[in-house]
Amino acid sequence: MHESRILRLSAICALIAALAVPAALGSGITYPEFPAPRAATQDALRSSTSSSTLMLLATAPSRGAQSVAGTPALRSVLELSSPAPRRQLVVFAKAFYSAIGEPRVPAFLLPALPVHVYNSNTREYATFHIDATGHYPAEEKQSVKHLFRCRRTGRRHKMHPRVLRILADLAARYPGHTIEIVSGYRAPPYGVPKSKHFHGRAIDLRVQGVKTTEVRDYLWRNYRHVGVGHYRGQNFIHVDHRPGYKKTAWSSRRRNAPYRFRPKWSRKK
Repeated sequence: MHESRILRLSAICALIAALAVPAALGSGITYPEFPAPRAATQDALRSSTSSSTLMLLATAPSRGAQSVAGTPALRSVLELSSPAPRRQLVVFAKAFYSAIGEPRVPAFLLPALPVHVYNSNTREYATFHIDATGHYPAEEKQSVKHLFRCRRTGRRHKMHPRVLRILADLAARYPGHTIEIVSGYRAPPYGVPKSKHFHGRAIDLRVQGVKTTEVRDYLWRNYRHVGVGHYRGQNFIHVDHRPGYKKTAWSSRRRNAPYRFRPKWSRKK
């Protein structure tokens, strides 16, 4: 009886966490699908984490254990064959989200994606592995700072994860396309007053082979607390992370031209 109460309480906590994580992240990112796990024998099944399977069943809606066990995602768990711990966690999470009718995995569980970038000022190419939260391997830290350095002073600065996760999102949306960096970090005073570039919170970019209007509209539709600027004459998109503020849109027809805020494209339904 005591063990049953502990399991029930654990299941409730897992459900609360599962529902709270997507709202907290609010990324608006379309996540890539994971490959199906390998099939396993009954012996491997018995050696898997049975408590996790029971928790998934206990926290599912009132479909009944049999119907939940019949969902494709949960069948993947039942077929699991001794994967790495992180992958096992991902599979269990996918099964859980499928069971509650929300087949989306929290961003922190997703693997890093290769992001191919090109600095149009220095003509440098690089590939970084950025996950859906905007983080990357520690060994890439200096390379990221180097590529996004100020083009006028050469000074380096850490880029904010909320901006880098946008690059990961664009890389997932446009696989095989290189993201061209027009401007990353800028050292003061090279920028407008209070520029987000001064703090590594802004990037000016293009996606090679994709219309800038398409990239602009995608970012505007799918992100909150951002600034999205369309520089038509120079053919690039500015995107920045501005926590605590409503998202802002503007356009500029040519270099040094005045900004037009709330342009027509930002008012489309």
